[in-house]
This record gives sequence, C-alpha cells and structure tokens, in this order.
Amino acid sequence: MRRPPATRLLRGVVRAVFGAHIAGERPERQALECFNDALAAAPGVRELAWSATGPRLTVRERTGTRMEAVLTRLAEDGADLLTGLSAAKLSACGAQGCTRLFIRSHAARRWCSDRCGNRVRAARHYADRERSAK
Repeated sequence: MRRPPATRLLRGVVRAVFGAHIAGERPERQALECFNDALAAAPGVRELAWSATGPRLTVRERTGTRMEAVLTRLAEDGADLLTGLSAAKLSACGAQGCTRLFIRSHAARRWCSDRCGNRVRAARHYADRERSAK
C-alpha cells in the first residue's frame, strides 16, 4: 500500500489535533507525535543568543529538504494557532457535510462561509415548506 504524500498526512494530523482541541479533548498520542515530528524537522532552529549588547534571537541552520521546511512551517503555524489568542475561537462548520474549520469572528457564527450558512437556511426553509404543505 502506498503511503500518502507528506502534506496530506500532515493535513490529516493537523485536522485530528484541531478537532480534539475543538472537542475539548486531548489528541491521540500518534497524531501528537506526528505533529511534533513535523515541528522537529525544522531546517533552522531558533535560539536565544546573548552578547555584550544583550539578548537576540538567532537561527541555527540544520540540513533538511525543502519539503521538510514546508511541513515544519505548516506545523508551526498550527501550533501558533492552538497556543495563541484565537485558539478559543477555532470551530468546526455547523453545515451538514462541510468539513472545514474556521476562526469565529462573532460568538454566534456557526458556519465557515456565507455559502454554508445560506445552504443551511435554504434547507431549513424547504423543510418547513414541506411540513406545512402536508
């Protein structure tokens, strides 16, 4: 059996970790390990250096492929989201069949886009019309 491309694998892992966060649960150990492996593959590691003028942030270069750098960047962005101010606003779309996640801009927001919201409202309208016609 062929292994999925690294980007698809990381996408699934990020979705699992984000989904666990949204549900208020701890992600599965394997998903968390895979997420952390992507973070650890960074071609550069940030370090705090101290000189006569004080502290400064430096990057110690490591060997790595471009794909590892891309995956690391995606994992870092995901980690920043989960540990940042927007983490509490991360939500799953409430539209049936939609698998997207989004950052709520308003507490009452339940859909990832106007399109999903319109689909839900239209479905509710047609269902109400069907019930009243019977």
